[in-house]
Amino acid sequence: MAIFSPQVMIYDSLSGKKIPVPNKKGHVGIYVCGLTVYDNMHLGHARLFVVFDVLRRLLRKSGYQVTYVQNFTDVDDKVINRARELRTSYAEVAKQYIESYFKDADSLNITRADIYPRASEHIQEIIELIKAIERKGSAYKTENGVYFRVSSFPNYGKLSHQSTENLRAGARVEVDPQKEDPLDFSLWKFHKDDPYEPAWDSPWGKGRPGWHIECSAMSMKYLGETIDVHGGGQDLIFPHHENEIAQSETATGKLFARAWVHVGLLSVGGEKMAKSLKNFTTVKDALSKWGPDAVRLFLLSSHYRSPLPFSEDAMNSSAKQWIQIEQLVAEALHHGTRETPPEDAQQLSKAAQEASSSFARHVSDDLSTQLAISDLMSFAATAKRIVGKLDGLTEALAQDVLSALQPAEDVLGLRFPQPLDELEGVVQRRFELRKNGQFEEADNIRNQLAQGNVVLVDHRDHTIWFRSSVPDAHKYLATNKS
Repeated sequence: MAIFSPQVMIYDSLSGKKIPVPNKKGHVGIYVCGLTVYDNMHLGHARLFVVFDVLRRLLRKSGYQVTYVQNFTDVDDKVINRARELRTSYAEVAKQYIESYFKDADSLNITRADIYPRASEHIQEIIELIKAIERKGSAYKTENGVYFRVSSFPNYGKLSHQSTENLRAGARVEVDPQKEDPLDFSLWKFHKDDPYEPAWDSPWGKGRPGWHIECSAMSMKYLGETIDVHGGGQDLIFPHHENEIAQSETATGKLFARAWVHVGLLSVGGEKMAKSLKNFTTVKDALSKWGPDAVRLFLLSSHYRSPLPFSEDAMNSSAKQWIQIEQLVAEALHHGTRETPPEDAQQLSKAAQEASSSFARHVSDDLSTQLAISDLMSFAATAKRIVGKLDGLTEALAQDVLSALQPAEDVLGLRFPQPLDELEGVVQRRFELRKNGQFEEADNIRNQLAQGNVVLVDHRDHTIWFRSSVPDAHKYLATNKS
């Protein structure tokens, strides 16, 4: 069994170094920027949430207490525009896609956050934060709203490691001729008599919060003025996270986050997977085609900070890999009773220990899941050779197999096939039919089970079986035919 050290290292985007995961006496507070809820989640979003699910699982396995907060942005131009398209309220749009998110996330075995704050439920906290910024002289009012004065924050650009001159040159200017600086960003937007736009009373006038201030207010409410880990996609470094730092540290005079963790983007043909580019694959579509475990395996197949190219071939490869793991688990669940040859016991036991140790080392070193998966697949290849040699697993070897693979469930969040004891009689009957040369009847049973995505693997003196989480698993695995 893998032993996980409390020394978990993570790459901090601010310092540009790997550092021990910040904590307060063994407690880690994590805030992750969640979905803007105006559409279904796609695989690019899912990568972010799967990576942080693995980090959370690893920290808990390593002895930490974790408070995990992941927001929903339900007050935003995109939500309002979708409400206008559908001729409904922003709240109804948000409700629909929050429910959709939970269905997808649960299917992917993403552990639910401790808190899911919504911007619409934290207007008072947002107003108080803007007032604190205003007292520091860093906010000003125009006809359109209240803006943060970037020039008042000397360290602006420290997260993206760019000068304000460079950032200003590439800034997307909000349409407001009264802005002092192209980099200045909205804290509060005044209402424009749009029936689809929500609005709240404030000291500056009726309106709604800007995007950046929402996350600062919500993260500080639940995790304090200095949080341990703040995360999101790499596309949020600028301007979202840069702006969060500026407004938060201006308001409190304290460090906002002790570590910034950013996840690389999913790409299609060299471009970011995005709704705007219409090159995305929704989680729902991916689940229906490849199943949750193959999808998770794919999303963890590259280091989280690296870009991850999406393709059908890559997804099919992950599906094949996962079925190999499923089959190996099934071999362990339906092991034989004969004695284990000493040389095989020694070889597999050593391989299991090495795989477990290497897995723990790799995931604890900046979440190197791609290396951890390689460890598992290398062990699976060793175990497969021994299965072939012995025509199955013995009880002693089965325990080594399950011990080596267990971190795949505990940390990577993959789900092993469960014992299908209710099929034992059917599988045994088919085995006897084959033994007696009644192959047509045996084929009928195999075909019936295949309709339920049950995979059969025949050995000389027994058959193993499992229900794969990969839809139509038989096309990926050449099973022994009757």
